[in-house]
Amino acid sequence: MEEKYKILWKGREAGPYTLEQIQAMLNARQIGLAHQILHEDKWIFIEEFLIFLKSEQQQAAQQAELDRLEQERQGKHERQMDMIKAQEAQCEAEHRREIEMQQVNAPPPALPPQPDHSPQPDHSPQPDHSPQPVTTEASGNSAATAGGGFAMFVIVVLGVLWYQGYWSPSGILEQVSSTLDGTKVKKVTVKAGEATITDREGDGLSHLKLECNNGLVIDVDWERNPLNDFGYDIYEPEVSMTYNRLAVMLLARGVIANYLNGEYD
Repeated sequence: MEEKYKILWKGREAGPYTLEQIQAMLNARQIGLAHQILHEDKWIFIEEFLIFLKSEQQQAAQQAELDRLEQERQGKHERQMDMIKAQEAQCEAEHRREIEMQQVNAPPPALPPQPDHSPQPDHSPQPDHSPQPVTTEASGNSAATAGGGFAMFVIVVLGVLWYQGYWSPSGILEQVSSTLDGTKVKKVTVKAGEATITDREGDGLSHLKLECNNGLVIDVDWERNPLNDFGYDIYEPEVSMTYNRLAVMLLARGVIANYLNGEYD
């Protein structure tokens, strides 16, 4: 119901009138700004009332604009979250299809290497009747034999892994190089794709390479930092194609956080 107001002029009350009626009487000069109007149980001049009414209308318009901007912001945020969820669902679906195709096309498991029963040359130290001490020579021969056997074992294991498709030659070289310089390399399969985590454990920048199932490749450096709430600092990633930056950061942070929490051990 529309609010109505009483008008006072020279001690005589009139009304009540609606705002529309009061405005019409002002336009027709039936009343003036010196008339008084009853507003919130107080008599004030119509001029003051109109100023107050205009201020209220401006505040209402400003609040309406703020509400509209807040709704737009919430709508934009919800659309971004829906897009991220859709991208994650797409990555997961592509990963599931790839696993199914790998299972269908997977070769039969390779047979374990058979032991070699062929006669082996006798490397045992021969008795030496010379005046030279024999202990040093025997120890050297034994160390050489042990070192050669271990090297052969490593070569066989890496060869089997490469033959069965579990490791590429570049991955083997990378693992050997990282072992020599004290770097830890972890290769894991996540929902988004294949992740290679190079962890220098506080000695320089670590690295994450995430090869997503949709063809996106993310390369990003990170570094342990106990003063950070996340426990690490992450730097600007490099991507192989134009992609949503927020989705890229969420994927990279998720893999690094899971690794630091020991979920890939």
